[in-house]
Amino acid sequence: MSSLKRIRQYINLKEYDDQTVYDTVSDSVKKIKRLHARNSLVPVVCEDMFIFTNYQTGETQSLHSYIVEQVIIHYHKRGIVLDFTNKELNEIFNNIYYGLGLLRSKIGHEIYEDIYNTVMDDDDELIEGITIKSEVIKFLQISRFPLIITTTCFPILEKFLDGYTSYYNHIEIRNEASLPLNCVYHLFGRAKIEDSNWGYDDKILLNFFKSSFSSEYGLKNLNAVITNGISRKTLLILGNTAKDWLFRFIITPIYGGNIYDNVKGVYMSTLSQDEDSGLNQFLKDIRFEKETKMLSVLNLVTSSLGTQSKKGNGIIHDKKYDFFISHASEDSEKVKILVNHLRNQGLSVWVDYENLKDGKYWQRIIEALYDARYFMPFITEKFILKNKKQADLRSIIIEKGIDINLDSSLCIKLESDLEGVQIELLMADKLQSIKRMEPYSIPIILSGSSIFFNQITPAYIRNCSEDSKLLPQSLFWGLQMYEFSPKECQSFKLDYNRYKSKKSSNVTDQ
Repeated sequence: MSSLKRIRQYINLKEYDDQTVYDTVSDSVKKIKRLHARNSLVPVVCEDMFIFTNYQTGETQSLHSYIVEQVIIHYHKRGIVLDFTNKELNEIFNNIYYGLGLLRSKIGHEIYEDIYNTVMDDDDELIEGITIKSEVIKFLQISRFPLIITTTCFPILEKFLDGYTSYYNHIEIRNEASLPLNCVYHLFGRAKIEDSNWGYDDKILLNFFKSSFSSEYGLKNLNAVITNGISRKTLLILGNTAKDWLFRFIITPIYGGNIYDNVKGVYMSTLSQDEDSGLNQFLKDIRFEKETKMLSVLNLVTSSLGTQSKKGNGIIHDKKYDFFISHASEDSEKVKILVNHLRNQGLSVWVDYENLKDGKYWQRIIEALYDARYFMPFITEKFILKNKKQADLRSIIIEKGIDINLDSSLCIKLESDLEGVQIELLMADKLQSIKRMEPYSIPIILSGSSIFFNQITPAYIRNCSEDSKLLPQSLFWGLQMYEFSPKECQSFKLDYNRYKSKKSSNVTDQ
């Protein structure tokens, strides 16, 4: 008697398999809209979302099947007939990474040049007909995510999303440069005709994963945005077709290696529910919710966001002010330019030089912090220098026996030891710990600023806020930061409509 037969007498054997609990379409739509409103979604656009349309015949096929077909035809035209079994042929067409690895075993590494030439023309532009599933591109266009991750090595998303910058992960580069606003992060590198060091089959992908876990070449810039405990983002997986084991490796480096530390996400596909049970269990373990009617959900979310935009420009909060601007008094003239620019975009702003002329200084600041949806620190050399005592803040609090809360009398007690902007940061940090709003702080860096010969960049600010040594983590660590030039306001990349309140059009800021 086998072990399997013996243990049957010790268990309750069900007549049906345990299935993953799938959300209804309406539940998924509500969830995506809620996460979108909180700016906490990061979409991961996988290979299944890219297609090729033959404009002469109107036939549409997956980009992967188009690539395989063109490579095989290329060799046939050269008089080379490749041998396949039926099983191999099915694997090559139906499994993107493993399939191309199998094809490479028959062709050799020159397959990378063949793949490149099926996707890119002689001018390094995409071949006509390569595009993205319409439901996906419309969703991305209307959502304007600050960060999009993709597994493709080709600049397909950028062609259809205006204003996005490419970042290509590289096996031999320290991936720690600050990510620009509106960034498409290519997880498996950049397709190049001159080498095969980009992730389009299992073997090369494993090299990427190995480097991703390296302390020297890890995905530090991506981890900083995704994984910090204060503003952890939610991954929205779109169209994954990778095998169970490979998918585990895909998401693990994104999370910095610790996938069981408060991970959450949404896994959306167009596949039926008879998938590998191992993948279903893994999604349960890491608290990923699953939806297989992906295109229907994206259509409904896009339609809803479009309706909101037409009615109220994406209104998402009911506070009196959109922004509370915290700044060093020496930067007031530059801040005035920012304030005027924001108001010209229909946003409501609270700033101290207008509202603190009749006493009750700290009481009015605390009231304004409560009345504003977003805290906007204006970061310059002066701002950082005024926070030089922040490292000693804990000892000051302990020495004075202070219990931090949002109270004007406490602010008055701290005036002798701290600068005004430090106290504002302390109060905003406390408010964030109570409300846990995500996002709450929207840091603005003055373009061209430097301090002690160091350029003030998002990476520099994150270093300043590490372990709360200089700037509070909740207000600066792992957040999207924006650069503002008083001389070039038109280049400011803030998505104004996303931050407007219902009252913006009716509020007088003075």
